[in-house]
Amino acid sequence: MTSITVTHSTTIYCNYGFANISFVGNIYQCVAEVSFDGSEVKGVTGVHLLGRQNSDVDHLFVINQNTPEIPKKISEFFPNLRVITWYNSNLERISSDVLNFENLILFGVWLNKITHLDGNLFQNNPKLKSIDFDFNQINSVGSGILDGLNDLEVADFSRNICIDSFANTPETLNDLKWELEYSCAGKTSTRSTTSTMSSSTISVSSELTTTSVIPTPPTPPTTQTTSTGATTKSTAIPTSPTEPSTYPTSTSTPPIPTSPTDTTTQPTAIPTSSTESSTYPSSTSTISTSTNPTETTTRTETTTNSQLDRIDQCLTSCPINANGYLGNRRDCRRYFFCNRGMTNILQCPENQIFDVITAACGDPGNSICIVDYQC
Repeated sequence: MTSITVTHSTTIYCNYGFANISFVGNIYQCVAEVSFDGSEVKGVTGVHLLGRQNSDVDHLFVINQNTPEIPKKISEFFPNLRVITWYNSNLERISSDVLNFENLILFGVWLNKITHLDGNLFQNNPKLKSIDFDFNQINSVGSGILDGLNDLEVADFSRNICIDSFANTPETLNDLKWELEYSCAGKTSTRSTTSTMSSSTISVSSELTTTSVIPTPPTPPTTQTTSTGATTKSTAIPTSPTEPSTYPTSTSTPPIPTSPTDTTTQPTAIPTSSTESSTYPSSTSTISTSTNPTETTTRTETTTNSQLDRIDQCLTSCPINANGYLGNRRDCRRYFFCNRGMTNILQCPENQIFDVITAACGDPGNSICIVDYQC
């Protein structure tokens, strides 16, 4: 009788290159194509640049793959990872034993399908400065998940089920930790706040119950093929045999279009003598207002250009050949993904901003330009 043993293994093919990432600086990275067939990595292939080897890899960048979990034993091939980015790859779960990287600084797994995080997830990553779980389906988190992360500066849990928060200051990080414990870990608390008006302490008991609707995720970037013949997923990772001394950024200012005129009916009267203006008007709109059921007045309103200037500034500062995870603009709250003319605007209610981003992104080559703006 013949016995046949079937061995399942996950392999990673790397397109190696160089990049510059916030919190870390210049790095050597693997943009990975993952052939997922099991929970352990059995092999890594790819041609290193300039005499580099696996131990020199700082960043593992996985995008647009199909990986329900982060496989084990990555550290046996890349022991010195400082950045892990796992974007839009159907990731459903993460266990702490796959994150045994003591020098890990940035960890980003946005736009996936994660529903739960263990409380000990980061027990082996004391140097973490930035974590990003934006746009997942997290409905529960183990208690104390951020304990021991004394260097943490940025935590993004936006657009999840039990939490929708972003933090980048000590105060907001404390609030986010509280929300994780009492909104995602199922605790009931009595939280004290101080009233500045009465100089007294007010105890607020709250048993938080969160019911949310998972937002529809944006359309993922399309597949592109590099000149080397290796398929990478919407990235512009340099594969030149020479390492650049500087990393170019865009110096041009994206065009700012004028929004179309719109007409809006307001339920209350607005004085017809009021005119709002700015030094750099971006668009005008005619607003019809009703003072009674039969009377209608009209005024012309010029909108402020400060919002458009802010977006323009963000777009200009985003490298056109963006490499990997751009964490340098995490002070903003919304993400606009510009990829070869395709623009996905997430939770931005203003049509004017939508038009501006659509036009300004244009066609930034084969890159992913992540620009943040708080609508």
